[in-house]
Amino acid sequence: AVEFEKISMLVSRPDAAMFAAVAWDVAGEVGRRDSLLAAAAVRTGGTTTDIQTWFQRLRASAPQAPE
Repeated sequence: AVEFEKISMLVSRPDAAMFAAVAWDVAGEVGRRDSLLAAAAVRTGGTTTDIQTWFQRLRASAPQAPE
């Protein structure tokens, strides 16, 4: 997640904020997830619905956190 956050700072990689958000969600860090989702919306110009749909699609493809 940390590495995706670093990559997301590149102007050409706002998508990495979404990948980081999913990684933090898997890790149970909802505050960091929400911050990155907001950043992704600003940087991509996506609506809340766009960002939530994108997040849900990525999250569905991510491995589940160990119990």
